[in-house]
Amino acid sequence: MKWIEQTNERKRIILDEASARLKALNNAVEKDLWVTVALKAIFNTAFAKDIVFKGGTSLSKSWKLIQRFSEDIDLAINREALGFGGEISNFKIKQLKKKGAKFTSTEFMEAVEQEMYNLGVEKGTIKIYAEPILANRPDTDPQAIYIDYPTVLEANEYLLPPVKIEISVRSLIEPAHEREVSSLIDEAIPGNGYAGDPFTVQAIDPRITFLEKVFLLHEEFTKPRDKIRTVRMSRHLHDLEKTMDTDFGRAAISDQQLYDQLIAHRRHFIRQQNVSYDLHGRETLQFLPVGDLLQQYGEDYELMKANMFRGEATSFKVVIERLTELQNRIKQFNASA
Repeated sequence: MKWIEQTNERKRIILDEASARLKALNNAVEKDLWVTVALKAIFNTAFAKDIVFKGGTSLSKSWKLIQRFSEDIDLAINREALGFGGEISNFKIKQLKKKGAKFTSTEFMEAVEQEMYNLGVEKGTIKIYAEPILANRPDTDPQAIYIDYPTVLEANEYLLPPVKIEISVRSLIEPAHEREVSSLIDEAIPGNGYAGDPFTVQAIDPRITFLEKVFLLHEEFTKPRDKIRTVRMSRHLHDLEKTMDTDFGRAAISDQQLYDQLIAHRRHFIRQQNVSYDLHGRETLQFLPVGDLLQQYGEDYELMKANMFRGEATSFKVVIERLTELQNRIKQFNASA
């Protein structure tokens, strides 16, 4: 990992050069380097065989389907590795979540920290810590750990350290595929290996991520108005708009078996309060913000656009127009045709 060998002044020069080539903020490029190193550390641990990379960051770094910088690492772990195989009851799911939260905050975190050092990161230059597990929420899932890294840049309030890593014990882990990952710096300035050599991860199939984002937004908008999240939520709209016309997006829409499988999975494993999974069907699906939410999501999108996009970004108006088309496409799909 040649990055740590550079002086701070040299690091800033490299970041400025890479940012100019990528048409991205240098804070985003720097954070991506640490996201990449963290991913490499994760997939160097003994737990790698049971872990799958998922979420928007996988769409960006593993599949190159979106040009949005993705700052968090979302992971799924095979519950069999925690001793919970086969069909499990609601009570067992609660026990699984409790074990997963403890595992993430102890064994997993310690293994990732050691692998960061094995990659050449000097002790004392990073701080790794877990989200506190509250006494009344010992079964938090996903559970998060954080890697606070040394920045050489002026603070950007939208893109502050640390790197957030979340592990869920309830997520689907199949189908997944082996994909190569590298840093934005090394893609912009090849041949230097600032974040080390490219490496492989197991990444969830984008069809899963696509439908999960559809259902996540649908579930969000069924909540009472005062419970609906808006901060950093427009990224899901962006990701859907960018993937809807890819082979993966079109395949996800037309795969009724997969569509039904994800609903059944969420009904059993996620079980959000005040969410009726009977309304996830195509005819009742609603994943677009309306009313005052449209304005709030638009404002959130503009913040994201200013900090997280590479190159030209689609306007929020066009995103909503395109996703209205997507919603109609999903509703009108005839599985029996």
